[in-house]
Amino acid sequence: MDVLNNTKTQAKDVAVKLIEAEVKSKDINEKREQYRPVAVRGSALYFTIIEVAEVNWMYNSSLEQFLKLFIDSIDSAPSASLPSKRVDNIIKELTLNVYKYVNRGLFERDKITFILMVAFKIMQTGDKCSSNDISLFLKSGASLDSKTERAKAVGFLSEKQWMNVLAISRHHFGKDQVAFFRELPDAFTRNELAWKAWIDKNDPENFPIPDFAERISAEKDLGPLMELCLLRGLREDRTLVASLKFIGASLGKEFTAPISYPIDTIWQSSS
Repeated sequence: MDVLNNTKTQAKDVAVKLIEAEVKSKDINEKREQYRPVAVRGSALYFTIIEVAEVNWMYNSSLEQFLKLFIDSIDSAPSASLPSKRVDNIIKELTLNVYKYVNRGLFERDKITFILMVAFKIMQTGDKCSSNDISLFLKSGASLDSKTERAKAVGFLSEKQWMNVLAISRHHFGKDQVAFFRELPDAFTRNELAWKAWIDKNDPENFPIPDFAERISAEKDLGPLMELCLLRGLREDRTLVASLKFIGASLGKEFTAPISYPIDTIWQSSS
């Protein structure tokens, strides 16, 4: 009888502890979910680091390297009373630390490629753009055959530029699949002088795009990418400069500014 009574008492204690554990587990899960954006950003950055090795095999990195950057960024990020603000601080610190760390080991010619890959990957993981959007930027109208496509509407465009115009006009941007530039070919015929003047400028990326400037500026998430795709299609020689403008708009000016690497900071980050 004593054994049974003790067992009954212990069973009640266990039942109470199980209820408390369930409540604590739920509380922990809720708090953990608040930090999921940090994990999403970390995933995007890690896979970008892995993919940049395809540009040059010398850029291979290990998971151990990244985890050290990840933990260091959490430690060095400014603290905040609100979890949402703390998450923002960690994300900013992590993104900048990874950029600086990887950028330090890249050849000069590959540095813009890397940060452009970072910007694209972040937009993809945030559902702000699709892989098709990035494919449009990379290929534009290269897959179209001028012999089977609509005849060129204006004389000042080359065949290559016209194929790019057609490809851009048929593309559906973002997760909402918006045919943003559907009227682009017709816009050239309606407003030929304005388009020719814009294309002939030395720095068209610094001037409003005819017919579409207001609509692009209204698109906060996809606007910079749309502008970049159009500039790449019509003025391929300005793609590099336009990419820097896109990176600055997407990630911040600190990702396009020159970086110095003092020996003492390099020493502190080493192990």
